[in-house]
Amino acid sequence: MRLAKALEIMRYGHAHRYRVSYDYREGGIITSSCFPDHTRSPEVESPLSTYEEAVRLATAFALAAPSCYVNICVVSEDFKRVTEVLRPYQ
Repeated sequence: MRLAKALEIMRYGHAHRYRVSYDYREGGIITSSCFPDHTRSPEVESPLSTYEEAVRLATAFALAAPSCYVNICVVSEDFKRVTEVLRPYQ
């Protein structure tokens, strides 16, 4: 185990249960991603510990993001969707 991973576990425990997932559409290509990326840089991007916090962040992102961001939703730590898609691909 790397020291960074051990420090993350000690700092957050099992707090990183939710992420905001989205697809980025550019031309004919769709790329999937999510945030926060606390697994790579927990000291920079804090994990979302509550469902309510994740839904608020996903909703704000869906309202503010340009139309190239689609399929915005909240996913659990195993990437299973836990909310409806807030901005579906059309």
